[in-house]
Amino acid sequence: MSSTGPSRDTIQGARRLAKAAPQLLSVLLAGAWAAAPTLNATANERNATIDLGHRAFLEHCDACHGREQIGSDGGMQPATASLAIAYQGTRTPATLEDRTDLSATYVKYIVRHGDHGMPFFRKTMVSDVELEAIAAYLSRNNTR
Repeated sequence: MSSTGPSRDTIQGARRLAKAAPQLLSVLLAGAWAAAPTLNATANERNATIDLGHRAFLEHCDACHGREQIGSDGGMQPATASLAIAYQGTRTPATLEDRTDLSATYVKYIVRHGDHGMPFFRKTMVSDVELEAIAAYLSRNNTR
């Protein structure tokens, strides 16, 4: 005699799973609930790092890379003006704070090693903590 439906073992297994489902769900929900403060703490820590990065950017980088226009003719900060020329005809904004393609790794490398007209900055000038924060701030909008 051939069977056309599920076996008795399959049915019994499904019944056991159905009975256990509420307990499994409660365990999963409890785990998610317990993880929620950690996720919030992580988000809060990231926001604090970005805030520190913004302050460090204003202190160490803004004089050359800032948004603020200088002079009565509406001139740009020196590095912002250079980047405006370099990125002319592209969608890349000259202002570092407006970029969406900067990675933290790239920012840290450029700050420590310099690039073209930008000098490098030693740890005694921009600490590792400040650099991590600046990199987090400038890469906060990275869409990649």
